[in-house]
Formats: sequence, structure tokens, C-alpha cells
Amino acid sequence: LRGMVMLVNTSRKTGFYVRDVVVQAGGLEIRSPSDLERVIKTLLPEEPLALGIWRRGTLVPLTIDRLPR
Repeated sequence: LRGMVMLVNTSRKTGFYVRDVVVQAGGLEIRSPSDLERVIKTLLPEEPLALGIWRRGTLVPLTIDRLPR
């Protein structure tokens, strides 16, 4: 994996696990935290975020429901 965003502090409620790597968001490749931030900023306040998570050698789809601001 080239660029990535690795999660090290997680909550079971979110569906993330320690060492999950965010490699896609909103259908776009994520290579850095700023890439992920740019995707999130384009979403409407209550729009869910579709992610691709690299977990133990497998790409796992994960959708995050967002709360209103």
C-alpha cells in the first residue's frame, strides 16, 4: 500500500478495528489524511460515507452514517 490512513484508536461501535487502513472514501483512492479530509468536506451534513478498509489483506467495504452538524 502506498499512501494510507491507519486507524490506531477505535471504537467497536464504528466498525473499525486497530490497524485498519482507509484506502478508499467516496469512491476515491486515499493516500493521505488530507485526501480523506477533502472527501469528507464534500459531503452533505447527513450524507453517509462509503469507505474501503484494508484489513488483514482484504478490502472491506464500510459505510459510516454521519450525524447532523
